[in-house]
Amino acid sequence: MFVATAFLIVSYVATVVFRNIFLGGMPFWYDPARDLTLAGDMFSKFSFLGQPSGIPGFFYPPYWLWLLFSLLRVSRDPAVVTFLAITLPYLIFFPLGLWLLRNALSKTGVFLVLAVFVTNFDNYFTQLWNLNLAPLILLWIIVAYDRKKYLFLGIFTGLLLCFDFAIGIPVAICTLLFSKFNYRFLLGNLLIFTPTILFELKNKFALTRVLLPSVFSKVVSSSGLTKIEIIKYFIPGAATLALLIIGRKVTRTSGFVISLILATAVVYLRNANPIWTYHFIGLETLYLLLFCILAKDLLNRFSKPFSFLVIGFLIIKLFVLVASPDNILNFDNLTTKKQITEFVLKDNLQKTCGLAFYSRTAFERNYEYEYLFNLYSKKLNLPALMINSNQKNCVYVIFPRVSENQLESYLNSVTEVGKFGTLWKKEFSSGLTVVFRERHERI
Repeated sequence: MFVATAFLIVSYVATVVFRNIFLGGMPFWYDPARDLTLAGDMFSKFSFLGQPSGIPGFFYPPYWLWLLFSLLRVSRDPAVVTFLAITLPYLIFFPLGLWLLRNALSKTGVFLVLAVFVTNFDNYFTQLWNLNLAPLILLWIIVAYDRKKYLFLGIFTGLLLCFDFAIGIPVAICTLLFSKFNYRFLLGNLLIFTPTILFELKNKFALTRVLLPSVFSKVVSSSGLTKIEIIKYFIPGAATLALLIIGRKVTRTSGFVISLILATAVVYLRNANPIWTYHFIGLETLYLLLFCILAKDLLNRFSKPFSFLVIGFLIIKLFVLVASPDNILNFDNLTTKKQITEFVLKDNLQKTCGLAFYSRTAFERNYEYEYLFNLYSKKLNLPALMINSNQKNCVYVIFPRVSENQLESYLNSVTEVGKFGTLWKKEFSSGLTVVFRERHERI
């Protein structure tokens, strides 16, 4: 039974990974492209600073960029980097972490969590984003606590803060209290934050001076989710907590998981700065673990019926996935952006043109195209294009699906009004459009 379940899980994951990673169906957008660019910059100047956070002037610790930097030595292709940085760690360490929790979850619970996770949250292990590692790190925080490995508890807690600061804060508060300030826990934290401490000592605590005001007052001008919207994310946790209390199933490990959820709810609801949907990444992992701890006795007693349900669920999900007629070229993703990049570079072969990309604001860089054009101009040995320049006699302008008014307005903003005319416009199946503009003299 377990062999059949494991086979179906592996089949599902392999199909998802093949579609999203190796066929290039994964999204490639601002954050991952920015981080790859910053990691690439370390080849000329190594840094103890990581990627910028949502708090103006505050930067994450450097581990995410260090990881990307090391992998860029292997390949600069975003798909390869994604597989090595995200997918491979999940394929190895997520099942291993669950297996180490089998006494708390039951063997059936291990496969149940794994099956639900891979079929509903596959974006976590097929998209290049530092926050997507939060569920994996959270799992290992629980493993370390369950096994009373306080040094590793400190290390994993520190790593969570380094990859996802929002959920990392309430988790850090809980782990510190539950460890009872154990010296091994504190040592683990110290080891992780050594690069940041060295940076702070050298730069007069620049990051600390930026961070502290954000704890007590609003420093981000935008508004996020409402309190009601935030509460909705914690309804599954509240329901599970109630069942645990009624069933008197609160154990050492389940009590720890409950505390993580409650602490996250309190911090998010009391936070003066905006909370967004992506701040809840990892919460579903806690819910799944908590449910299986609650249902451990039931899962053990009826292991065969539950196993059949899991197998049936996996077969249906796998059938739907394989039978899906979706063409990755019909979506705005890595493959379609590569397609446009190669098209423009080859069309520019006999010309020397500039390049512009549609942005929502004048200050927002389009890192994804900058990265791809830089990568493929070198890879294909084709002439590079000068980005965001109207000093050229011709320019390629790349658009997402926007209205004609938005298109016209942006064209006039990146090319001198009255001095450029549109020679052709090519729309791709993904909805992305390339407009070719050439300078002319008007009488």
